[in-house]
Amino acid sequence: MATSNSISETFTARDVITQAMTLITVLGGGETPSGTDGEQCLTQLQWMLKSWQADGCNLWREEEETIVFAADTATVTLDPRVLDVQEARVEIDPTFQRILARWERGEYITLPNKTAPGSPTIFYFRRKRDSVTMTLWPVPPIETNILCTTARVIEDVTDLDQNIDVPQEWCETVTYNLAARLLDTFGITETRPVVASKIVAMARELYDKLSGFDRPSSVFLQPQYPYRGYAQ
Repeated sequence: MATSNSISETFTARDVITQAMTLITVLGGGETPSGTDGEQCLTQLQWMLKSWQADGCNLWREEEETIVFAADTATVTLDPRVLDVQEARVEIDPTFQRILARWERGEYITLPNKTAPGSPTIFYFRRKRDSVTMTLWPVPPIETNILCTTARVIEDVTDLDQNIDVPQEWCETVTYNLAARLLDTFGITETRPVVASKIVAMARELYDKLSGFDRPSSVFLQPQYPYRGYAQ
């Protein structure tokens, strides 16, 4: 028999929750979660996906973006979906980009003159609860394109029939880890400890495996030296 020739299968929150509840024996074959259980599990799924963002960026959440800074503009507001700016380059001309050093808040606030004009050599990324900004220094006196690699957030899951924002290879990992989170919710840790221990072990194994798989293969580090002035 021929293969499907398809790689576009998606999984809804309902699919994942049903499988997770079946794994921990709360549901039997062919059963579906009740309205209350479904909503409770949806909240747990949302919390889990959001908390995973703290473990670093997955390859599938990396985006290439061009951010335009108007002349004499130090700070621009980014799309709220940007979780982090992993690296940034100033476009000198269509064939040459210069890497910018990343400074954290403690370094940036020590600059004696944050409005000094010149060709940017550093960027400062700041994410607050309701806004995301990127700041350059020195401040470019002409319109400047900054090319960067960003890490985006995992999209919210607000309905059982929405697709979850993960690639196919992560669906099993999501399912088992959700099942592990639901063990205490449904009292399985106490009533069926053997089942619980197997679920937790599999969840940990799958997450470790996928986390190692879904990361950049190499990281290259090089010193960055802030450069003052606009001469290139």
